[in-house]
Amino acid sequence: MAAFAFKNLSQKTLADLEFTFPSTLNTKVSTESKTKVPITMEASATGQHNIIFDVQSIQAPQRLQGSLAYSANGTPFKKDFSLYIPCSAFIIPVKLEKEQFFTALTQTAYKWHQASANVRLEDDFSSFVVSLAVLLHVELITQDSGVSFYGKSVQGHEVAIYAKQKDQETVHVELKCGDEGIVKNLAKEVTNFFPKA
Repeated sequence: MAAFAFKNLSQKTLADLEFTFPSTLNTKVSTESKTKVPITMEASATGQHNIIFDVQSIQAPQRLQGSLAYSANGTPFKKDFSLYIPCSAFIIPVKLEKEQFFTALTQTAYKWHQASANVRLEDDFSSFVVSLAVLLHVELITQDSGVSFYGKSVQGHEVAIYAKQKDQETVHVELKCGDEGIVKNLAKEVTNFFPKA
């Protein structure tokens, strides 16, 4: 689901808002979603609308082209835009006990794929931990010399992350997932969001 927030910055009344997203081989607007936005916006008014997408493969980020049609005081307009949906948008934080977490990591029947990243620490480590959990949609599991996180994709892939401060300026992040594409793209999100070490 993508949430769209609006604010009318003009002095005109906006109405008849409607989204259009051409379907791709991988992604289309869900039949449960309404693309027409049932609001009329006076000057400075705000609003929000959610659109649900059906996505076949979540192994790579989704880049969608869309448009928003609307009328301003009765005159029609159309605005084109791009929507980027990262792999982390398909991850759900999952609470686990410490023992369950380590059992999941050591199960031999599950094939883990790995990726890692070194990033620069700009703030304190506690702030980094919060930012990483929010960025990747994972749950904090353990916190000692390093921190461990866990989550699952909407398709059931397990995600485990370990981060440890190497020195005052560097954090090493190890990522594991049952899908190679997802783990590589999550690692890219980390290096794109945090400054490189």
